[in-house]
Amino acid sequence: MRRNVMGNEKSPGAASGDPEPVHRALYGEVVASSFPFTHHLAPAQPPAGLQIHHRPGETAGPAGREAIWVSPLRHPDGTPDCRLDRRPGEERLRFHGAGDFLLSGRRITVAVPDGDDADRAELRLLGPVLAYWLELRGIPALHASAVVHPAGAAAFLASHGGGKSLLAAALMAEAGLPLLADDVVAVEAAGPAFLARPSYPQMRLAADDAERLTGRADLPPVLPGLPKRRVPVGAADGFGTFHGEALPLARLYLPRRGDVEAPEVAPVGPAEALLALVEHSFLARLAAGAGLQPQRLATLARLVENVPVRRLAYPSGRQHLAAVARAVLADLRRS
Repeated sequence: MRRNVMGNEKSPGAASGDPEPVHRALYGEVVASSFPFTHHLAPAQPPAGLQIHHRPGETAGPAGREAIWVSPLRHPDGTPDCRLDRRPGEERLRFHGAGDFLLSGRRITVAVPDGDDADRAELRLLGPVLAYWLELRGIPALHASAVVHPAGAAAFLASHGGGKSLLAAALMAEAGLPLLADDVVAVEAAGPAFLARPSYPQMRLAADDAERLTGRADLPPVLPGLPKRRVPVGAADGFGTFHGEALPLARLYLPRRGDVEAPEVAPVGPAEALLALVEHSFLARLAAGAGLQPQRLATLARLVENVPVRRLAYPSGRQHLAAVARAVLADLRRS
């Protein structure tokens, strides 16, 4: 027997040699997985809606697959960062140095060949792979972080380094709001309302912010050599609390640090808001290459007609975050 990072006993599978699957909650789904996650994830009860199978030391060859999309980002050896291949009933996402991910219905197989980085494979699985799996089901994934307010979910949309995680952390620290999702917010149509799905109880913050909020200087980096740290949420030695249920979106904020003296919140019209949501989609290019753009544009257009979108301008500097949190809370109280 061996113990995984969530503290659950696992024993070898009788037939395949796989560990027994552990049930976890990810993006609003119950996932039965044999992948050895090191991220802080929430346990869940069966039945599972998604199976994740781990194949260490293996690869998934290209036989019979058609290249659908290739990332324009290239590594020094000329290899694309990502490519999507398709054949009837199955799609494969291949990430440079981070393994192959086979998607077939409600099953994802993670094949990590020798020489690839298992930590990077985990990040790809928790980010673009699961986001793409949701996109295939008509659930757009936004590049955002979200917290829970009595009015509903408040999400901050921004590209990498745009401050979305820090803004969510400010609302958690200043007002005690629970975290709903960090980095990826999946939005699901439910009649005229739109639900924001929870991700998992962990944030990624700069080392000084992580230490300031948790009092810990020993938090592990997201990846070796990277400046951001993994911050567990809802754990005894972590920060804040985590909300594990989907709930209606109350606001979408488009943050911008700039030359303003105080935080300013202003409404954004539907046309501008739709362009912003496409820009801040988690997988805009991949979804377009896979032929998913028409359905997701229709969903996002309905979203901006039903959920208020606000531009949030605020001065640079962490000393202003408390004032930013107060401005957001005042806007949410006007719901």
